[in-house]
Amino acid sequence: MIKGIKNWKKQSKDTKVMVRSFAGAKVRQMKHCAKLAEEDKPNLYILHAGTNDLKENKSAVEIDDEITSLAQSLKKDNNEVTASIICPT
Repeated sequence: MIKGIKNWKKQSKDTKVMVRSFAGAKVRQMKHCAKLAEEDKPNLYILHAGTNDLKENKSAVEIDDEITSLAQSLKKDNNEVTASIICPT
C-alpha cells in the first residue's frame, strides 16, 4: 500500500524521507525490519502494518497489541512513532 510512494518527491533540504515496504510481512516480522531502519536514525516512524495479520484470524486486539509493542520498541527520546490504521483489503 505504500511501496508506490515516491520518497524523493517528499524530500526537501531539511527533510529526508525513506519508504521501506515489506510486502507480505506480518507485525512480528516487522520488528526485525524496523530495527534495520534504526541505522538511518529517523526522527519519525510511520508504521503501516497489521493487514497481513488478519489472514491469520488474529483478533483486532491481538494485532493492536503487536503494533503497540513494535511502536514502543522503536520509540526513543529523539524520535516520534505513529501508526496508520489497517486498511480493508
